[in-house]
Amino acid sequence: MKERIPVQTSLLEIANKAKRDKRYRFRNLYRELNEELLLDSWRLLRKDAALGVDRVSAAEYEANLEENIKQLVERLKWKRYRARLVRRHYIPKGNGGMRPLGIPATEDKLLQLAVKRLLEAIYEQDFLSCSYAIDHWWERAQQWMN
Repeated sequence: MKERIPVQTSLLEIANKAKRDKRYRFRNLYRELNEELLLDSWRLLRKDAALGVDRVSAAEYEANLEENIKQLVERLKWKRYRARLVRRHYIPKGNGGMRPLGIPATEDKLLQLAVKRLLEAIYEQDFLSCSYAIDHWWERAQQWMN
């Protein structure tokens, strides 16, 4: 049986590889979307977010979390996973208009978060300390102003 590597260690190894070898091309990242990454990503997911088209809450999904994730990994493995439609909701804008929001299903949110973490491990290495990314713009702007 293959030895299990903790998720943070696995993502750190990917990040280190990306940092060491800028020309390296990662292939088959699909295999990194495993049960461990999805379970670890679950703890980071906003559980109070709005329900998607499937109307499954985070609490309902979590009630059978390990089995749900196992089934999700199987669908990914056999390339049978299909993202659900996004629930459209409109909120008022300051100018009187309406702004559309797209609200994905809970399982889709989980997978999006796992993919985000995986891609961040690779591409965050390309940012320079003077680069402005959305996640860090305010922190860097404050440093610049001081």
